[in-house]
Amino acid sequence: MTVAPSFPANERQRLIELHACEVLDTEADPAFDDIVELAAEICEVPIALISLVDHDRQWFKARVGLEAEQTSRDVSFCGHAILTPEQLMQVEDATRDSRFRGNPLVTGEPGIRFYAGAPLVSTTGSALGTLCVIDREPRRLSDFQNRALSRLAGQATQLLEALSVNRALQESNDDLMRFAISASHDMQAPLQGIRQLAEFIKADVGETLPKESLSHLTTIVSRADRMLDSLRGLLLYSRIGTSERVADCVSTDDVLTQAAELALGNSDFRIERPEAMPNVFAPHAIVELVFRNLLENAVKHHDKARGQVTVSWQELPTAVEISFCDDGPGIDATYADRVFEIFETLQPKSRGGGSGIGLALVRRAINKAGGSVAIEPRNGRGACFVTVWPKP
Repeated sequence: MTVAPSFPANERQRLIELHACEVLDTEADPAFDDIVELAAEICEVPIALISLVDHDRQWFKARVGLEAEQTSRDVSFCGHAILTPEQLMQVEDATRDSRFRGNPLVTGEPGIRFYAGAPLVSTTGSALGTLCVIDREPRRLSDFQNRALSRLAGQATQLLEALSVNRALQESNDDLMRFAISASHDMQAPLQGIRQLAEFIKADVGETLPKESLSHLTTIVSRADRMLDSLRGLLLYSRIGTSERVADCVSTDDVLTQAAELALGNSDFRIERPEAMPNVFAPHAIVELVFRNLLENAVKHHDKARGQVTVSWQELPTAVEISFCDDGPGIDATYADRVFEIFETLQPKSRGGGSGIGLALVRRAINKAGGSVAIEPRNGRGACFVTVWPKP
């Protein structure tokens, strides 16, 4: 029998902090690798891990002596260890512990007998994961080894927090630089066009407006709308990274109804949705922003004048997954990661491509809310965006 770990009382806040670090599924880092190697040497064990406990898995930022990159949370020892952030958890013989004797990690590979995990505790008191050491033989750490493991866990936590701060600063600097380039090149051209066309209208207006002047006016409106759309998107993008937003229980049923009215309007697009939608734990404004942008994206990049957006959802152990799938041309898997980069467009602007802000805004917003967004491959059957939100 295996006893799955329960969830900490501050699980929602803990997951928000974990995702805000933006370290999950990143490449190996020598600084973290050095910590696990040192922990294994000091504790004289074959396996050491820096384990980050996510919604439904534990993912290893660094590991020695183990091939697996992650395991399910419901069989994890670290899921139990984070329940007591103030102390190191030690299991001398897993076969004699009622929580773990039937655990597949004990009865099968890697054959865990001994485990010791020091929680990685953030400055707010949330346990994001552990630095743990594992042996295939029963044993007990010495007092010196206990202290060393706890101190190494503190170093790992400081590294995580430093990475998060450095990444935020780098992203801010990169975004400001790219914005300056965009403002000095891409955004000057529409503004110059507006000015020139305004002069044309002044010269052409007489007792009545000729067709040519009406055409100029239509072009002015179109370019002005595009400029305003870009500016609003950039302002929202920058504010998400700096403003404080309070999370709450949000009815996605209500948000979806409002977002559909604004995004689809009187178009020939229709939305297929479940009779009941779930509640999520996130800032209301962010949920609304994400839903509206994903619906508008489906309409904007569809290859026909009419189409359908299908919204579906499923419940995960500690989160809610909500998908937005359309029946448009879809997105080549080669470019799946690029669509979330700011100012990145896969369709030429002359053919109605967007500003390159909408999907970047979606990813930035949902990450700040402690969730995630990804594109699900559909083999040319439209685009499907899968969002994951914390549960209330």
